[in-house]
Amino acid sequence: MKTIKTIAKFIALALVLVTSVLGYFFFSVWQKNERPTEISAEWTKDTVTLGEPVTLRTTIRAAWHRRPSSVVPTRLPEGLVAPLSGGKITKGTLDLTGHRDWTLEIPIVPTSTELGASQLIEIPLNSTRRRSVGTAAIAIPALTVISPENIPTDPLSHAKVLRPDSVIAETTNLIEEETPFPWMMIVAAVVAIALVVLAIRLLRKPKPVPHPWDTAREALDYLAKNPPKEPSIYYLQLTDILKRYTTERFTISGDSASASELLRSIAALPDLAPEHRQLISEVIRIANVVKFAQTPADEGSRMGALAHIRTFVECTIPIEEEANA
Repeated sequence: MKTIKTIAKFIALALVLVTSVLGYFFFSVWQKNERPTEISAEWTKDTVTLGEPVTLRTTIRAAWHRRPSSVVPTRLPEGLVAPLSGGKITKGTLDLTGHRDWTLEIPIVPTSTELGASQLIEIPLNSTRRRSVGTAAIAIPALTVISPENIPTDPLSHAKVLRPDSVIAETTNLIEEETPFPWMMIVAAVVAIALVVLAIRLLRKPKPVPHPWDTAREALDYLAKNPPKEPSIYYLQLTDILKRYTTERFTISGDSASASELLRSIAALPDLAPEHRQLISEVIRIANVVKFAQTPADEGSRMGALAHIRTFVECTIPIEEEANA
């Protein structure tokens, strides 16, 4: 149950982070409200006959809140007219930066072999109720228009010559959904991040804190194997072991206590046997004599003092710990 709660917390945190980043990107794009940019533009044929329909295929990149509202250009170079019918708008995928690609197929018919100097068309955009540019500008590539070999005597019966007054009314638009927004990819990424974080936490479990008596045993063993030559240093280290043990085992402040304060704190412990108090009192008395009076101590006295401390440690281990051992 605890693991499930931990996973849920990490997933929630990852969702908040991802949502915050996406929200920043999308708000920034909305705030800038920039004009769509042209990515590519090409004709289906580079050379056409006068009056022959040709399609301009172009891709524009627009902010998430802008879209082309029609394939009928609001502006065309001189010598080109919009189609009677056709045209297609393909809606691309919304990316994580807040932009979407739109692909437009714009049927156009050349009406002159000499195109105007301005090779730019403009496609209308949806209204945003803000002061912004209402069209997307597209620079069209070069197009070669040649005259037909034979001009028909009755053009209306052969090629449906365009009528400028009916262009907009007869144009049809087809908007296709290409692919939806990749929500599943975002969810999968969030879950993957949460699982990675959880795996790292499980692999980096904190090491168990050793028991005070285990720490004291190790310190006494080391002191027994590596005794200092100076008796005063030996007893200083021995009393430090005692202070650390009593501080951690009985939660009394023994680290910075003097010898008399330590004895009073140990004597106040309710569950401590009198013989244990006697052992500690004897060791501290000998240690003070050696440290302050510079009285020499033989090896037997030092080993006896260490044995007293070891006995005190072993006898004050909790009963449940002894049973588990």
